[in-house]
Amino acid sequence: MTTHYRQIVFCDFDGTITVNETLRAVLEHFIPDKAREVLAKLDAGTMTLRQGVIELIESLPSALEEDIIAFTASQPIRPGFAELLEFLHREGVPFVVVSSGLGFYIERMLAPWRHRIHAVHALEVDTSGPHMRLHLDHNHPREAMPKEWVLRRYAADERIAIGDSLSDFEMVKAADRVFARDRLLERLRDTGAAVIPYNDFFDVIQALQGARGHTIGTNP
Repeated sequence: MTTHYRQIVFCDFDGTITVNETLRAVLEHFIPDKAREVLAKLDAGTMTLRQGVIELIESLPSALEEDIIAFTASQPIRPGFAELLEFLHREGVPFVVVSSGLGFYIERMLAPWRHRIHAVHALEVDTSGPHMRLHLDHNHPREAMPKEWVLRRYAADERIAIGDSLSDFEMVKAADRVFARDRLLERLRDTGAAVIPYNDFFDVIQALQGARGHTIGTNP
């Protein structure tokens, strides 16, 4: 039987939980020429996220897995993250990570807080060959990680989304309340959508506690 939640929080990883765009930093560090070529197309909108992510990830040599884990280990976490997880745990609200980054480094970075995270949805790769191969179990036409689809798998009265980039724009279509910063905030404001801006997770906690007229409560 599918669990139905009163509220559930979904959060992007790169540039949201982390201060910087971690995957972009990985690509620019390890495959700079390919990253420059493909990221320019993605930024210009001449290539879909699905096409770009597949081309980039499958250009990474499998032998780099441990080097990538070491490289990402030093990436700073946005202030207030641990406090948000503890707040949501006390309130009985699940926290789900939804990311277009690579699962192997995300899981390693989140290890200290994994006991407070309900689930992590990220890109999985096969490293048995010379280059990484993406496991895609869906046929979404535009995204390698179909964030909107992931959110809709969870039955909830209120889905709360936290993001920062245009790759989160599809995700927020399935959300009832949205926290946004950076390019996602600009895009949502341009569309006239209701959005709550944030700089760090302390801002999110404050809003969820009701400072801006919203409340959060215990799930059944």
